[in-house]
Amino acid sequence: MTELVWLDETWWRTERFICLSSKGGPKKKGKLSKAERLRLLKEEEDQRLREKEEARLKAEQIEAEKLEKERLEKEERERLEAKELEHREEELTELDLLLKNKFAVAEEWKSELRAQAKWERYMKCDGSPDPTVLHEINTFISLWREVQNEDIQSVLCKSNLVINLIQELEFLLLDTPSHVLSENEVIQYKGTILDLQALLGNKCNEGTDHLLKSAISFNSIAREAVNEGLQQTKSEIHPEEFAVSLHSLPLQSEQEEVIDDDVVDLRQFTPLGGVYYFDLLKLPPQRKQLKEWSILQLLEGGLQTFPYPMETLQTTTPRYEKEGEIITFPLVGVSFKLPEDVIFFEEPQVARWDPKGKNWRTDYITNKTYYIEDKKISFKMNSFYTFTLFQNAHINMPYLSWELRPEGMNAAMFTITSAFTDFQLEIKDNQCRLNCLSAEGYGSVSHILKNWMTPITLKTALKKAGLNLFPAEDSDKFVSIIKKNNQVEKAAYEQMALLSPCYCFSWSKWNAESGYENVVLKVKEFSKTEYKDDIWLLYMFNGCRAQRLKITESSEIFSDNIPENCEFHSSLFHAVKAHTNDTTVEDIKISHYKFIDCVYQLLESTKVLTYS
Repeated sequence: MTELVWLDETWWRTERFICLSSKGGPKKKGKLSKAERLRLLKEEEDQRLREKEEARLKAEQIEAEKLEKERLEKEERERLEAKELEHREEELTELDLLLKNKFAVAEEWKSELRAQAKWERYMKCDGSPDPTVLHEINTFISLWREVQNEDIQSVLCKSNLVINLIQELEFLLLDTPSHVLSENEVIQYKGTILDLQALLGNKCNEGTDHLLKSAISFNSIAREAVNEGLQQTKSEIHPEEFAVSLHSLPLQSEQEEVIDDDVVDLRQFTPLGGVYYFDLLKLPPQRKQLKEWSILQLLEGGLQTFPYPMETLQTTTPRYEKEGEIITFPLVGVSFKLPEDVIFFEEPQVARWDPKGKNWRTDYITNKTYYIEDKKISFKMNSFYTFTLFQNAHINMPYLSWELRPEGMNAAMFTITSAFTDFQLEIKDNQCRLNCLSAEGYGSVSHILKNWMTPITLKTALKKAGLNLFPAEDSDKFVSIIKKNNQVEKAAYEQMALLSPCYCFSWSKWNAESGYENVVLKVKEFSKTEYKDDIWLLYMFNGCRAQRLKITESSEIFSDNIPENCEFHSSLFHAVKAHTNDTTVEDIKISHYKFIDCVYQLLESTKVLTYS
């Protein structure tokens, strides 16, 4: 008995029968006819064409919707741009008036301060010369240069005066605008600084020479004290270990070639902690007392250094050694504690002064060891050199983040986060101070912390302490940054300062994606009652137009689209002001020009929009 079984058909409606015999085995499959196969192929082709047409129509619909959306966005953008052009003159006039009321008045105030300081300097009657008056400072230098046999105490006393004169000139060069200080005055002041520094060095040598001529007078020190001091020195140096561990340097050696890599780039590195003059001196002839006469042999040339290694000395060797064998000299070991008022975030780089090349070099300095916990450093040199310690001037750049937040009327807190520490700069009226520094384990800056200063004074103090937050003109050669248009950046800082009494500003990751002509930053209105991180708004500014961005800080891609119900404005100030109330605007207008100028100086000097 044979049974026919119908199987489910596929999507192209293929039909087939399987014949089962009474014996249970399958029989030969039935073949489709040619007409049936053609019918199936036609149905399949028709289905494919229908699907293709549907896909084409859907793609055309999507493209049409996209084009329509772009057309509407373009029309809306053109409408907003046209509206911005209508109000441009009005907005720029208002902004210009505000800038004049703040920055122009601040410049007049600072000009009056400089004039007053100049008058007070003129009326000063303490006998010190005015370093800006050429004939006065030249007379002072000539008169002191002619003084002979001056004791060390007198030299140190006058040295303090010279240091103050140098600092006075350096402050004038930093504080006086370029359009006020002529090029000839700049050259004169810098030349005077060099002359005073040279005079100071010569007088210190003369004072030291005078002191050494009287060295025999110190023999009155008690023998016990001398022995105690020698024992202390001996216990610290350990001569046995010193002699074994030091390498020897041949006396006669070929002069090494000058390697440019050994010269310290003063644009990339900055000296910290002062300059150490490390010399081996010849003891001059001592004063001899003969009855009522005091006899002292005078040598020409003043203070004499002792050459090390000695260039001509040869041994008188025992018989079992070769005569004329060249002596080898041990390297000079130096170990000292780092200054307490300087912070080194990394191991300091030691460099010696090369008087011939007039530069700082790192060669001939070996066996460097830095004790982080004890703040001590030790190293060895092949001779006695003047040396100093260097640190990367851009060690805190680029910044990881920054924030400017109001703290009441004419007060703000400016926080900058670097790879090593957080800097918290407090601003009040025309002064600022380092309010907090999270630099535990690196050092102390108690002499700077919480001391009110002008922005220029604070900048100088921080750099001197190893806390450089102030890029130079060529710092972009040493720091990886997203460079911005200088004019756009300057205009942004001015308008941020105007808004700083009532608005918070912060770093945005999209600033790096916005291009050379644009800056992007986070903005939010300051509230005394609450402080939330999720209400920041993004603004973009290119110097001529400002807008709020539709994207947020957590968006995946950058877009310059503007949100609904927002408009273009001619300035960052007006773009932010458009979403505020009249009370906030009034608070901005009545803020003091000294405070606005102080905020601007810190923003301009730190360049947070470029170096973060």
